[in-house]
Amino acid sequence: MPGNPTATAKGAEIPDTLMGYIPWTPELDSGEVCGIPTTFKTRDEWKGKKIVVVSIPGAYTPICHQQHIPPLVKRVDELKAKGVDAVYVIASNDPFVMDKVIFATDIDLAFSKGLGATIDLSAKHFGERTARYAAIIEDNKIVDFASAAQESLVPNTNFAYVPYTAELEDSKACGIPVAFQSQSQWKGKKVVIVAVPGAFTPTCTANHIPPFVEKYDQFKKKGVDEIVVIAANDPFVMSAWGVSQQAKDHLIFAQDVNCEFSKHFNATLDLSDKGMGLRTARYAMVLDDLKVQYFGLDSGELSKSSAEAVLSNL
Repeated sequence: MPGNPTATAKGAEIPDTLMGYIPWTPELDSGEVCGIPTTFKTRDEWKGKKIVVVSIPGAYTPICHQQHIPPLVKRVDELKAKGVDAVYVIASNDPFVMDKVIFATDIDLAFSKGLGATIDLSAKHFGERTARYAAIIEDNKIVDFASAAQESLVPNTNFAYVPYTAELEDSKACGIPVAFQSQSQWKGKKVVIVAVPGAFTPTCTANHIPPFVEKYDQFKKKGVDEIVVIAANDPFVMSAWGVSQQAKDHLIFAQDVNCEFSKHFNATLDLSDKGMGLRTARYAMVLDDLKVQYFGLDSGELSKSSAEAVLSNL
């Protein structure tokens, strides 16, 4: 749901898709005039410009209508002062518009699909919708991307890990993997999940995970019940990596079986060209009773999924 890490990475070129909107005129304010929709291609319209795109699941829905968009409208002048040429609000709804902000239809959700940022609301009879996200675009390149998975319920998927025992420390014992399902394991708990592309890989081993080990007591003081490090590696490799990180029984190192948990959040990486197959992306999230309270996805440098970022969001 939050966005494909490759498509939303800093410097990635935006999808070249069709959007529709109604150019604003004062006559529209009366509610008696509908206006005439016009369409544009994203790369043609936004070439050479700095653009802010804010995506919402639906027009006139409570959070979007009352909390998300009004502050954006009020602060357009601040954005313009920072060099922003235009602000777009996009959704799958039919086109309509206001003065300072352009409200546009993401036709066939093609733009959001290109970023891996759609959600399936068929269970609520809304069908597929654009996810809630924001993107800063400059000359058709992604400068920054942020997506909100807040309050969404985590999927009920399978994990496997080797419970820590002191016998594992000398690397002569392998342990016995134990399987669990996310919803039964984490129900009623505050959980920090840290996903990495691979165990024993440079950034993950040297920079990403050590601060979580070192700051374990700080996480516990903030009410965290479990810190779970996940990757596509099998539970034996994850266990050995946890031992090498001197995590002992403080952190759980688990396999995201078939990357199903990460797939739900569109947070996987296809590293087949490097011989590594499908992997979990680099991200972190905070769960409280199975609901996502924070989601930080890193497409480039370690930032939103760092121990410091997670602690600041607890």
